[in-house]
Amino acid sequence: MRKLLSEKEESFQLELSQSLIASKEELSKLSESREKKAQQWGEEKRQLEEMHVVKEKIWSHVEADMKEDINLLKQENIQLQVCRLISSYVFIFCISEDFRSLKVK
Repeated sequence: MRKLLSEKEESFQLELSQSLIASKEELSKLSESREKKAQQWGEEKRQLEEMHVVKEKIWSHVEADMKEDINLLKQENIQLQVCRLISSYVFIFCISEDFRSLKVK
């Protein structure tokens, strides 16, 4: 009876030991997998942050170019308005000169 009990105890301890080893191996694999995913996510986050910085720099240059274009258009618009005003004055002057010449005749 003791021999049977001893054999069963050894068998149980062996089975428990093997189960513990298998559990530790599975836990190790899961831990490695989690670490790899964490590294991958960290790398993806770093890349996204770098991309964001690059996009911000590009946008700031684009925005500066757009502001410069707007200022140039404003200047061109002012110049165009001045030219139209001068043309109007020249036209009025020419008409008034034509009328003066008509009166003199």
